[in-house]
Amino acid sequence: AGRRRAARNFQALRISAAGSAMAAAPPGGAVPADLATAAFSRQQNLVDFDDELVRRQRCFVVGSGGVGSCIGMTLARMGVAHVTFVDMDTVATSNLNRQLLFTPDQVGMNKVDACKQSLERSHAFRTSAAALHCNAVTRWADIVAEAQEQHMTAIFNGCDHGGFFDIALQALARALDSPCLYTAASTYAYTYQVDSYGTAAGEPCLLCTNPPAHSISIDDFAAASGAGRASEDAAGAITAEEALAVLKRVYQSEHELLPGMVRRSIAAASDGAATLPRTRGAVLRFRSALTGEILAELTPARVLAHTSLAFIPADPKPDTSSVGSWAVVCCMGSMFAVNCWVQRLAGQDVPPMTIANINAQRGSVWREQMGWDSFKFHPEPSDGCTLCGFKAPGMPAEEVAAMAGAGGAAAGG
Repeated sequence: AGRRRAARNFQALRISAAGSAMAAAPPGGAVPADLATAAFSRQQNLVDFDDELVRRQRCFVVGSGGVGSCIGMTLARMGVAHVTFVDMDTVATSNLNRQLLFTPDQVGMNKVDACKQSLERSHAFRTSAAALHCNAVTRWADIVAEAQEQHMTAIFNGCDHGGFFDIALQALARALDSPCLYTAASTYAYTYQVDSYGTAAGEPCLLCTNPPAHSISIDDFAAASGAGRASEDAAGAITAEEALAVLKRVYQSEHELLPGMVRRSIAAASDGAATLPRTRGAVLRFRSALTGEILAELTPARVLAHTSLAFIPADPKPDTSSVGSWAVVCCMGSMFAVNCWVQRLAGQDVPPMTIANINAQRGSVWREQMGWDSFKFHPEPSDGCTLCGFKAPGMPAEEVAAMAGAGGAAAGG
């Protein structure tokens, strides 16, 4: 019965394809002369698949591990024009089970060089590849230059630095001269999450649907002073110097902009004072003000000017090695991310956020699993978002422009 259903579905597809002929395989399995054309004959016969549009795309893969390497491989197998890989890490033996572009002889090699080598050796039939081995946060100027020089039309984010870096990459996508789609993916254990956003004027973005917040807390200051976890508000005040030390030690933040950000945030949280009361409420107000200071530097109008983004915090990271990861979830999450991108490229309505759990057995790993569930989120955007300038009905256009910046409003179009 299953074979009969498959045969009927195949016949329906052939009819809907308006009589397009399937390309014949070369006799005897010979390699066709025009590999760049013949290798893609099957996807060219797909209904609602624009092969010419796909082959013009230039893709930036930021983070080249379990997600990024698989995304890059898939993009090459689809025949995009160009892929640039970015990562600061090297191939480890523990990567080999799920990071599909890597081979045992590449252990110890820069991940980006290994990705480029494998792509060119086995997967790229009409795709050029480049490697950029760097810390994307501290060498942000190199990221901007590569995006501009390569005229990127897609940014794929497989980096786990944190929510503020995600905002920076989407701001970059909106600041480029050519339209550039933003897609992000993350995986662990049996779960993957994919975010997909466009850059059309008035289209909501990651910031207005899922804004990041700095996570600095009173406990960070208590730990820094040797008091351990703060159970109650403590006496005394927090100075700007102490706050800067915590930001450097806990959140890997150290930048020439930070002292001014911290001083202004302390003043905003303490009625203009130069120090911050050592209370939970005051630290929460400081955290909110600091979040605003950071986001003000990550608009499309300003993000291109930074040489480094070291003022943004790295999100606290649990030890994911104890949770585990494997090839299936990395492949499914990465390929679903590429699917969201190509559907959005074709003008389809794609959910901004999808979270899927592929474990059919409940109660395993480190929390109760949901078993083959997939959740698609359509969050409500925020009025006058500083990243995309989303304009709610009735909101004055000049107010949106003032919030997003003239350059951001133009780039968003």
